[in-house]
Amino acid sequence: MNVNVSPTPTQPGAIAGSNSVCQGSSQTYSVSAVSGATSYTWNLPAGWSGTSTSTSISATAGSAGGAIFVTANNACGASSPNVLNVNVSPTPVQPGAISGNTSVCQGSAQTYSISAVVGATSYTWTLPSGWSGTSTSTSISATAGSSGGAIFVTANVSCGNSSPSTLTVNVTPTPSQPGPISGNTSSICQGSTQIYSIAPIPEATSYYWTLPFGWSGNSSTNSITTTAGTFGGIFSVSAINSCGVGAAQTISVSTTVIDTFINVNGITLTANAASASYQWVNCPGLDSILGENGRSFTPMQNGNYAVVVTLNGCSIVSGCHEVTITSVSESEGGSTMEVFPNPTSGFLTIKGSGLKDNKYQILLFNAMGQEMDRKDFLVVNNDLEANLFIEHLPDGPYMLIIKSLKTHYVFKVLKQ
Repeated sequence: MNVNVSPTPTQPGAIAGSNSVCQGSSQTYSVSAVSGATSYTWNLPAGWSGTSTSTSISATAGSAGGAIFVTANNACGASSPNVLNVNVSPTPVQPGAISGNTSVCQGSAQTYSISAVVGATSYTWTLPSGWSGTSTSTSISATAGSSGGAIFVTANVSCGNSSPSTLTVNVTPTPSQPGPISGNTSSICQGSTQIYSIAPIPEATSYYWTLPFGWSGNSSTNSITTTAGTFGGIFSVSAINSCGVGAAQTISVSTTVIDTFINVNGITLTANAASASYQWVNCPGLDSILGENGRSFTPMQNGNYAVVVTLNGCSIVSGCHEVTITSVSESEGGSTMEVFPNPTSGFLTIKGSGLKDNKYQILLFNAMGQEMDRKDFLVVNNDLEANLFIEHLPDGPYMLIIKSLKTHYVFKVLKQ
């Protein structure tokens, strides 16, 4: 009797496929068909997945490498295995915590960083919308945008990227420009109290106000109480926080300007302001002089006088002016003193008679009380005659005092 013997399959040939793979990647391995084989047995490294009884296998790489085995099988048994050793490159681990400021100012320069990740060849940073900055290293220099968000960073190798590490950041913007300023803008009286305000700015911690020249008031809030100056001008206000000063809001204001200058002609006082209402008063108490409501006023007695000028509902008091009608302040019997011409264009003659003292001093003061001239004169035969030249002085009122040890004379002199 003849007996046929079926041999076991021969060892499969070399396994085709990559021997250096990435963790989690899909791989295909195969061998050529073995004569007489009816199936194949594949063995993968620990942690890998995939099954097959054919000449090829589709596998998912695990976290570690190892040996891939394949045998050819038939009813008589299995061949010896062929082996392919494979290496696995793992994906990098998640980076550690991101270091850097979490509360920043809009437009500020910021630096964020992480510790190096073992095996990583580069890093990918993602910034919040509106931020700028790029880097492939463990740190990034960034310019903050107008809003916050999350900063992400991954570690990279040839096999892929790690899961990201994140840091949430908040942005404090520079304060916005205030809205319109509320308050009076025209026909404002000098010295009156005026209040100006704006709606609060949510991101502001304080406010900076500037006032027209001559106005007074101070505030770091969204409103300010002021005292109006002589002239109008521009109000401005800006909102402030730790990140800076915002754009200013402005408003133009105008005042009722009243001219308080008084023209002096002899003993007649005339307000320079036209088309206004007038009330002449005594100084320093500012008591009204009954019936003196005209633009000009001629006093009937020595004194200090001012005028209250009213225009567009605003009133202001002029400076006080002294008027001397009687020129001798202390007299001795029989003595006289004259000054002429008055008004003068620049030359004054001073004549005295019946004088008891031998020496007199002449003093000249301007309307501000500043001494403009001083001279000493001797009396001859009880008479005094002297000349005083004031043509070099500005036009206007002056006070002339002629005095000795016992007597003094006061004259109001007008140069014109």
